[in-house]
Amino acid sequence: MAAVQLSVGGMTCGNCVKHVDHAIRAISGVEDVQVDLASGKVSIKGEFPQGVEPIIAAIVEEGYSATVIA
Repeated sequence: MAAVQLSVGGMTCGNCVKHVDHAIRAISGVEDVQVDLASGKVSIKGEFPQGVEPIIAAIVEEGYSATVIA
């Protein structure tokens, strides 16, 4: 199982967290998602054969920005 951590911009409330969580969980291969509103960080575990690009695209489609934390 792979793990990735993202920095997500634009989250301001609990509803934002729900939108981001739901968007990520809709991606095939995602097994666990932890969204931290205070830090703006999202931890994701699962199998990502197409990389993190589909995850980032899903977050951006919801109206937020996302970058991989190295």
